[in-house]
Amino acid sequence: MKKSSRKRNQGIVIKTSIAGMLLIAPFIEDDLQITRVAAETKEQDTKNQVSAERVFYIEGKGDIVQLRDIDRRQFQFSPYEPTGLYANPGEKIVIQVEGTQDIQAFIGTFSYDGSWQQDSLIKSFTLQPGENTIESPTGGMIYFYNPRQGGKIQTEVKAGGVSTPYFELGKHTKDDLVNMLDKYPNAHAVELKGERALITASPDRVKKYLLGSNTDPEQLLKKIDEAIRIQDRVSGLSEKEADKHYVHYVEDNHSLGYYMYAYPHRTAYVGDAIQYVLDINKFTKEGWGPWHEAGHQRQQIPWRWEQLREVTVNIYSMSVSREFGNKPGSTAIAKKRYEQAFDYLNKPQSEKDYNQINDVFVQLVMFWQLDLAFGGEFYPTLHREYRSLSQAELPKSDPEKIQAFMYHASKVAKQNLLPFFDKWGLVATNETRTKIEELRYPLLSAPIWESTDEKPVKVKDDTAPDAPTV
Repeated sequence: MKKSSRKRNQGIVIKTSIAGMLLIAPFIEDDLQITRVAAETKEQDTKNQVSAERVFYIEGKGDIVQLRDIDRRQFQFSPYEPTGLYANPGEKIVIQVEGTQDIQAFIGTFSYDGSWQQDSLIKSFTLQPGENTIESPTGGMIYFYNPRQGGKIQTEVKAGGVSTPYFELGKHTKDDLVNMLDKYPNAHAVELKGERALITASPDRVKKYLLGSNTDPEQLLKKIDEAIRIQDRVSGLSEKEADKHYVHYVEDNHSLGYYMYAYPHRTAYVGDAIQYVLDINKFTKEGWGPWHEAGHQRQQIPWRWEQLREVTVNIYSMSVSREFGNKPGSTAIAKKRYEQAFDYLNKPQSEKDYNQINDVFVQLVMFWQLDLAFGGEFYPTLHREYRSLSQAELPKSDPEKIQAFMYHASKVAKQNLLPFFDKWGLVATNETRTKIEELRYPLLSAPIWESTDEKPVKVKDDTAPDAPTV
């Protein structure tokens, strides 16, 4: 902040002798006039600064439901574009919308202001060009949402709303966050915004788990953004193709029977569970919970039959953990899961039924062995394969999803995978067997069902040309 010109001038005058006053008297009036102008300029600059913090340019990132459906995902991401402003209950918020297009506004944060069953507490509004007045009986953080693809809409919160700690990646530092928490000790919430992540948490838990662990909020947001981009890649999405709406990590103090969960618009962490989001070391090394909940927002419905709700989600968790260098398949727990899986695989064929396996992590082994056998491009390609299907081609019922998965997995692997699925007790119908055989890919001969992270059984793609020798 610039020092006041008035204080500098007053300091000079105070140090001047009484005798000297007679000599400079003709200039005092001019000096005072300059001081007044400087003070008015500073006051205007301050007003402009405050005004700028209430002016927002809301980028059109597309319709969250349409993007969810294009990706074949289970849940839509968050519509929220944060403002850092809080509306008190019943407070009138006056918003000016520039241009000719309407825009959406919200008051309230899903899961922060009520349990997962109380989404009706969150109020949404359609704002028309010009001046709009909105209010909510329960109050909450103020957000905007521009569902168009491309372009920006300018909004200004002209009246109402109070500032809260709001950290933006690339704009603020850790010291700024500390100062904001000191300045707004009774704030309704603290929000931290990265390029792809948005965090909403209470001031107390931000102090306890973020600052208390000596986490740099800038590095934390970069790490969470990295996890989101890893899950983009697993989903077969380039940076350009990925849905740019925020993956929202929210502290929930209402759904007390839960620990962590995913739901439309957000992932939520009940009470102290938010520490696995706010502490960078825990997020990086012990962040299975947040990676898992974000993974739920990625699951593609056409190959997630009922028994896989808590299974295929872990493909995304495992991928983040592996990229973070944690070797998820080599832990003592993982080795035990492999042992249990091999015990199952060694049973007589008549005793095997994949969908009756009562441990989701043993079920996960089947899916992870496909990654180990065919490499890191298997699941990105599978996701793209399902996105390429028309609505008419998408499987709807669970039996249809099971049969379609075996077919599309074989197509992506460029191998007839029936021996693998037979081994796992996932039974193909005669129709599916015929469809897979008609792909004319070689019959799988490598025992990929013996794969572990430490001893993977790889399958060479014989359909692709070898690189020339030099």
